[in-house]
Amino acid sequence: MNTLDRQNRKSTTDREPRGRIEHSAAGLHVEAMGLNFMNPIGLAAGLDKTGALFSEFAATGAGHVEIGTVESPFRQPPAYRQRFPHIRLGMNIGSRRKGITTDVLKDYATAFTTAAGSADYVVVNLTSTDRERHADSPGLEALLERLKREQEQAARRTPLLVKVSADAVAAPPFRALYLARDLGLDGVVLVCARLQFIEAVARLLDGLTLVSVGGVSNAEDVRCRLTLANLVQIHSAYIQYGPTLIPHLLAELELSQP
Repeated sequence: MNTLDRQNRKSTTDREPRGRIEHSAAGLHVEAMGLNFMNPIGLAAGLDKTGALFSEFAATGAGHVEIGTVESPFRQPPAYRQRFPHIRLGMNIGSRRKGITTDVLKDYATAFTTAAGSADYVVVNLTSTDRERHADSPGLEALLERLKREQEQAARRTPLLVKVSADAVAAPPFRALYLARDLGLDGVVLVCARLQFIEAVARLLDGLTLVSVGGVSNAEDVRCRLTLANLVQIHSAYIQYGPTLIPHLLAELELSQP
């Protein structure tokens, strides 16, 4: 049984962590998409699909935690921003249906409205190959335009990003990247372990927030990505090494600050 399985078994309720590790040295603060992050390292979507583990993840010292993918309809998680104001909460949204149809547009719109009530930022998941949705799906432009309208009409502005994979067999992510930039979305979560590709995407986005996921297991990996991206997320390394990984990475980053 791996670390994540053990955490899921013991985390049937959302409870306060026994001890919280905070790394908020001024040198690690990041400003991105209008938000302040106490450090650039976060936990990627897929580790906590419902928010049940948020309290424990908040104890790791991560600057942000992205939960999901949550699919409409879903129950809004507790008001984490009040309980953990120093940690940014992202919500990764999707739909149980396949493709991008009229019903899927409604699902995403409902999911965005619900998520925006709790989250600091919302991510449109375009990596669901099993749901026949990817970065070049028919109807993609209509989906992002609909969600951009939902964002603009909301009482509180919540940053809106898309998540794409550079390693997807179905389609390269360029169409989604151009749409994110041209429609005025707030950023992109990019799943990619190749630094050259991350650099190319950073140039294409022309100042939009870039969140790098993939290929991160040590402080040097984080440092390399932070020369190209605003934020870094870990996933597989967290499953492999557990919650002590983040304070270890942060300590090494602090030591390397000029």
